[in-house]
Amino acid sequence: MSYSMLKRESKCFQRFHNKNHLYSYLQGKTPETVLQNSDYKPVKLGPNTKMPVLDYIPDGNIILVRFIRSNRILDIFSEKFQVSKELAYSYIKVVINTKKRILQVYRGEDMVQTFDYVLSK
Repeated sequence: MSYSMLKRESKCFQRFHNKNHLYSYLQGKTPETVLQNSDYKPVKLGPNTKMPVLDYIPDGNIILVRFIRSNRILDIFSEKFQVSKELAYSYIKVVINTKKRILQVYRGEDMVQTFDYVLSK
């Protein structure tokens, strides 16, 4: 299978998943339904956007979304963190605060866990 075919199929899977999979955390709704009923407007980078080359990590936030499976392992760039039981089978938002050197775990709008986190350069 070629890269372009994988990319195309990945988009098809994302659309199918977001349109058809119901989540208890979303009160039995699909991700697509929740987004359609919200004011959320994603910020998207242009197709030719070039990432800057940095020799340091600036102060700020790095935001990630992860799905937590039954093993409750949060994998952040190959570093593993054990999260609380209530996060199993849910999507979480992770905020890495590079100035404070902490990793904050959110379920919805609620911060539910914090870890020390030092980025290697």
